[in-house]
Amino acid sequence: MRGLFVVVIGYIILFGIQYSFDALAHAPQLDAQENLVIAQAIKDSSLEPEPFYRALLYPYILGLFDAGDHPMRGLFFGLICHLLCGWLVSRIALSLWESRQLGTLSGLLYLINPVSLFFAVQLLDVTLSITLFLGGLALAMSRRIDFWTILLSGLFMGLAVITRPHFLPLALAMPVILMLRQSRLAPRWLTMWVPLGAILLIQGILNFQHSAEFRVLPWQGAYNLWAANKPSANGLYYKQSVDMSQRGSVRNPAKAESVYLYGQAHPAEEPPYSIDKMNAYWRELFVDQVKTSPTQVLRLWVFKAYATANAFEQYNNLTFSFHKARLPLLNYNPINWGILFVFASLGLMQLYRKDPRSATTMTLIIMAYASVLILFYASARFRLPLVPLMAVLAVGSLPWFRNLLDEKSRLVITVGVVLVSGGLAFSSFGEIRNTDTFIQDKLLLANANAEVNNDLEAAKWARQVLQESPNRLEAQRIYAISYFNLRLTNSKGWKVFGTWDEQKDWVNPGSTQDADLATILAFYKWHWGEQETATRIWQQVSKSQASAPSLAGLTLSVLNTKENALTPKQLTIKTLLSED
Repeated sequence: MRGLFVVVIGYIILFGIQYSFDALAHAPQLDAQENLVIAQAIKDSSLEPEPFYRALLYPYILGLFDAGDHPMRGLFFGLICHLLCGWLVSRIALSLWESRQLGTLSGLLYLINPVSLFFAVQLLDVTLSITLFLGGLALAMSRRIDFWTILLSGLFMGLAVITRPHFLPLALAMPVILMLRQSRLAPRWLTMWVPLGAILLIQGILNFQHSAEFRVLPWQGAYNLWAANKPSANGLYYKQSVDMSQRGSVRNPAKAESVYLYGQAHPAEEPPYSIDKMNAYWRELFVDQVKTSPTQVLRLWVFKAYATANAFEQYNNLTFSFHKARLPLLNYNPINWGILFVFASLGLMQLYRKDPRSATTMTLIIMAYASVLILFYASARFRLPLVPLMAVLAVGSLPWFRNLLDEKSRLVITVGVVLVSGGLAFSSFGEIRNTDTFIQDKLLLANANAEVNNDLEAAKWARQVLQESPNRLEAQRIYAISYFNLRLTNSKGWKVFGTWDEQKDWVNPGSTQDADLATILAFYKWHWGEQETATRIWQQVSKSQASAPSLAGLTLSVLNTKENALTPKQLTIKTLLSED
């Protein structure tokens, strides 16, 4: 077992090193980027004076070690949390199975899980929240329970909730669930609510001090509930209904969309809108949807339940299968949700034989958290907290298989469980394995590479996006700038994409409000025979940026200066203008 432990730890270290060279590690995108922005705002005391829209414990921790300027520190923190999760999984398994070997194997099974490992290196709150949740569960499932153990368990559960509010239903249900396992401690288990309530109260006070509004939870939940269950919802992940990128700089598209749609539905009201009114509106829409279209909602919930059991990891900022294919240390790792789910199902059967109370406890914990997935989304990041529970149960399949052939009833149960769980995990009904989100992953990689000045990779990914969606404005912008940079720096990488003339199929030189982009697009026009138009654009941009040196101004100076009098910078532009 020690040799296996060394191999697993080595695998984690190697993956951490491999991912540290990835553009996404140095230029996090979407939610990860927002976490860094919030972390910096908390550190600088410049957080917007409004109630917390999302949980702030994780960004606060990121700010403590200045992850805004050093994202790799966040990656390292995530790996530490991942290792702690593995240890906590082993402790929970040891309590259930009373076997050190099974406990250790369970922890290693979690540590080597490629999905858990992949999300551990993302600057997202999920791995920290799982660590806190497992800390609370490990205490609650330990062999020796006293008053202080229960309070500490409740404390960890409360911290998990303010890290990721999706744990709230489970945290509220935990005392009741644990009573079933140890009924002699029934009154004591209720004291778990004391630290949970205290933590929520503290968050409410902090919210009041910051925004003059007492709120114990972030206010994004109401719109997410509606978006996850509206008639057009796919049940798998959040999908924008309005392109907010065309409405200025947006840090959180879901928040911006919710405010915009509320304003459209209430034209008589003036922004800023009341958060209470907005949340009441979204909850009312959700309730009306359930009342007026119960069959449609039930069908959607059944599909979400199916997606929860299915092996395909649904999109949530990132599509795991896409990134697994491009990261060799993940690509050749055979462990997946489906395998865990099948073996965990058999392990649960073994636990029901060994300790029915503990088996019922684990079943209810899984069901309590799964209810959140059914209400919201069954995406990979939402489902991830179930993975450690699957690892705890999966090792129980080993004692289940002992003397399997000698007991006919157990053999019949095994066949039935494998057929049902395997069918749910590996089937492909509906749009369960839709890969349409891959284009978003490619766009994120294009943007991340552009941010770290890897123009060759940025142009490659942006061009792949344009091959699938020629009108994608963000991809057009990234490609136009990256190709231009390759030509400007005299990098031979531009040859991969062809000459200036060949860019007509990929670059849209239309009008833009971005002066820097307009300057770059004018170079394309110049090489396409529209020198007068290009010159006019440079003149307009130079005039608007007269107070500071600009590329447009430098280019105009090249056109008006004799070649033997050009500076090195001007010579670079001169070469760029004369190239084919």
